[in-house]
Amino acid sequence: MNTTSTLIAIGNTLGRILDRLIFIALNNTRRFDQIDRAIEDFRREAARAATLASVERSDYAHEINLKLDRLIAATLPGPAVTLYLELFDEAGNITDQGVLPMQANISRNSSRTFKLTPRDSDQNVTTLDGAMSVESANAAITLADLSVDGLSGRLVAGTKAGSGPVSFHGDADLSAGVREVAGSVDITVPAGEAVSFDIELGDEVPNQPAP
Repeated sequence: MNTTSTLIAIGNTLGRILDRLIFIALNNTRRFDQIDRAIEDFRREAARAATLASVERSDYAHEINLKLDRLIAATLPGPAVTLYLELFDEAGNITDQGVLPMQANISRNSSRTFKLTPRDSDQNVTTLDGAMSVESANAAITLADLSVDGLSGRLVAGTKAGSGPVSFHGDADLSAGVREVAGSVDITVPAGEAVSFDIELGDEVPNQPAP
């Protein structure tokens, strides 16, 4: 195969790799491993083309890297700025959902599983650095347990009626730094139906004689 034919073949390979990157981006699969492999394939083939075409390799590689950086910036999600919360009943049906902060009710002596989804400024699904932390401001009303995946768990209501916030905190900076992303859901545990009542009696007072 002569140099021209080889360059044409490499050009076709580069086109297929770019098609793969665009497919991954448009389908919002967020498969970072696939994107990384496609980028490495692209750089390798571009380096081969530069060598075969006797182009100054460093300049050509620099141009390719700039184009790839722009492609990555356009296709990958940005850092998390909001948290999207979904609450589920025991049957797996969504009972409440929305961007934090929000409000939700949980009946006494019951629970809701939850799922958190970090999103960037364009509402694309993104990732966090490590697991989130969760804290209930009033554990007597609602307990919060986080699963091992760091983005889901369970909110458990006790017997006491009342309300209080449950807060979530995470690190949106995927590098060595820390950029907090946080949100809270205000959980209300309503009182149940009346099944009894209390009565208080005052001090005993003698009856007044009839006139």
